[in-house]
Amino acid sequence: MDQKYEKLEYPRFSWTGATWSWYTAILGVVLALYFGFVPKMPLKNSLEIVLFIFLAPVMLTVAWHFVRVASVGYKRIQQFDVLVKHIQLLSDRLASAQQTIIDLLQERQNRKKYSIAYCYIYKDQPVMVLCKKRGATVPVESKVTVVDTELNDVIGHFRVINQDDDHYLCRQDGYIDAVWLGFIMERGSQQSMVSPTAVAFITSIGDENG
Repeated sequence: MDQKYEKLEYPRFSWTGATWSWYTAILGVVLALYFGFVPKMPLKNSLEIVLFIFLAPVMLTVAWHFVRVASVGYKRIQQFDVLVKHIQLLSDRLASAQQTIIDLLQERQNRKKYSIAYCYIYKDQPVMVLCKKRGATVPVESKVTVVDTELNDVIGHFRVINQDDDHYLCRQDGYIDAVWLGFIMERGSQQSMVSPTAVAFITSIGDENG
């Protein structure tokens, strides 16, 4: 269960109309009492007292504001451990959600990944043969991208043109790596193996009736 914590905001200092009313009322009462009942004092002492009377409410208001700020600061310090644990909990949940998404994407990607059996040249064009997977069907005209997983680089684009019981036949349909193409061309119509780090991904599903 998540630990609850109070959202604490530092109070803003403000001198509102209500504050002015409170200030003038108290000031009026204090001045009336002072001039009505306090015996006459030397002018210097009287000015000092009057100045203090004027400033005292302001000083009290400012002091009260700092007391409120200090109280919030103290409560924030007390809640710091709770906040840290709450942030850690959210971080753990986020990491778990991210890992779940990665696993789902990996699973989806694996369903689209096929092993390459061999390649050869047919009518001056590279042909790639993919191994079929149990329970999966790749329609004719589907697009295939070959990736070197070690280099993290695309090395060819193909299109499914036919199939038999165990394989899909794919013909070059766009870019192909020059080094790989040269190797296939050198072997000609003979079967040529591909790099063990090369895999094929179905990137676009063709027409089932194609």
